[in-house]
Amino acid sequence: MSVAAASRSVKFVMKAGTYFATLQCSTGDVWQEWNDDYTVAKPDFERLAAKDKPVVTLVITSSRSVGEVLPKNVRWYHGDAEITFENGKSTGTFAGLFEGANEATAIVDGKTVRYYRGLKIVSNLGNNRIGYTGAFIIRAVAEVEYGGQKDTISATYTVQRYKQTGNAWRVTIGDGNRGNSNSNGLAFFDKGQTVKLEALLYKNSSPVSKGNYFFKWHKLDKGTWKPLSMSQNDARGVIVVKESDINTYGEYKVEVYEDAEMSVLLCSDIQGVVDATDPLDIVPNPTPANETIIEGDEAAVVKYAPCVASRSGVVIGDYTKFYFTVLDAAGVPLNTDESESAVMGKAYTITGKADAVTVVTHKMCAQAQGDVSVTIEAEE
Repeated sequence: MSVAAASRSVKFVMKAGTYFATLQCSTGDVWQEWNDDYTVAKPDFERLAAKDKPVVTLVITSSRSVGEVLPKNVRWYHGDAEITFENGKSTGTFAGLFEGANEATAIVDGKTVRYYRGLKIVSNLGNNRIGYTGAFIIRAVAEVEYGGQKDTISATYTVQRYKQTGNAWRVTIGDGNRGNSNSNGLAFFDKGQTVKLEALLYKNSSPVSKGNYFFKWHKLDKGTWKPLSMSQNDARGVIVVKESDINTYGEYKVEVYEDAEMSVLLCSDIQGVVDATDPLDIVPNPTPANETIIEGDEAAVVKYAPCVASRSGVVIGDYTKFYFTVLDAAGVPLNTDESESAVMGKAYTITGKADAVTVVTHKMCAQAQGDVSVTIEAEE
């Protein structure tokens, strides 16, 4: 079992550092398809039940403190345009599209600042102002403070928008407790908590009853997808993850099959779970520091020289072997060629920044057609 794990998102635009910020969605991956004349959207966000409307929530952790980091403020953007709110509803260019979620307050320079840690999508993401197809990128920019030092950190979430193309199967992993006031989402903030992961199945972008299909769950362990025991699986496509099941970060995958023999795979998805309660964390030490690959720069790579550290910032030198896993949105491994990068399932010895290994390449991002996720695991 790994002693600690971390997940990175290598995007075309991202900033990371001492803090790790991620945007998690209550319904898993979000997308939308439009018919030829852009009059019908699926899924239709406007017609969804309140608990099934996607809520994108900002989660921030730090390698120097246990638990969730509460920001001093959060601003939401699409591109460079800020999403503003009045009485909890989006205004201006984005009027009617969003509502603020998870309202919070902070004292900044003696004044009370109200902000939203989450963004609920309440209307279809298509009109003459924002277009109907292409990636719709939501960006959260948070102000954080540690030891008197102030900084900002951002995270992005991409909603893919397409022209309707056929009867494709799709599954996403969402929060099985979404809509419940006691849900802690897809993260642990206190010892003893649980997270319910639910597979949400679609065909032609419309929800499908799961009773006639079969689900197989896996957990990433040392760069390998390990099937969960049958007792951990549920015919409804639901599993419960305990806080004690993961160290800092856990990655799960679900596969959906047409038959009980599990010979016909329909679709798959992955979902990460963050544990902010663990005393150890992985400091990734990326190069470049902003973990950015620019589309078109085919020589661009991201390297990592991770170390295990306590939340107080003390490096724990006993752990020097690390596993790196690079995945696309469906959980397909991308780091399979050792001539190009660190490969999935192999441990690499790293004792300092001089041992940094190439983990992500431009080729991987191009193959994934966008964002890729990097999971780093330390061997116990």
